[in-house]
Amino acid sequence: MLRSCQITREVSKERMTLPMRQYATEGKNIPLKKNWSTSLCTLPKGFDEALVDILNYEVRPDDVFVVTFIKCGTTWMQETAWLLMNNLDYEKTKQVPQMNRSPFLDFHGILPGAPNGLEFSKTMPSPRLLKTHMPANLLPPQIWERKPKVPYI
Repeated sequence: MLRSCQITREVSKERMTLPMRQYATEGKNIPLKKNWSTSLCTLPKGFDEALVDILNYEVRPDDVFVVTFIKCGTTWMQETAWLLMNNLDYEKTKQVPQMNRSPFLDFHGILPGAPNGLEFSKTMPSPRLLKTHMPANLLPPQIWERKPKVPYI
């Protein structure tokens, strides 16, 4: 398992700045108060392939997306949500690794060679608990149509 500082060093080597205009939506389905189309989002170089996968991700209505900023309590939230979704089964948490209980959807784009949480999540039974650090306008557009639960920290 990689520590945060290792990931940060690896990711910081090369970055790309992504103009948000191409992903901005002014439709009524995306409830964003601010128009983010004029802002930029800095992502690791080579993230564009992962972004295409994320934007085309098939959302299920019973999915739960834990959406957080980095280093903001993601693990606490995903553990709490998973336990609530599984009747506080603490024994089961010991048997199933965290990455399998709550896959990190954008990890393979942040750190090349990392497990692909998107692909793994497609094999999971419903309801799925999924985690991401993507901003709202870079989440799969189906989130705004299918209305899964989204704890946002």
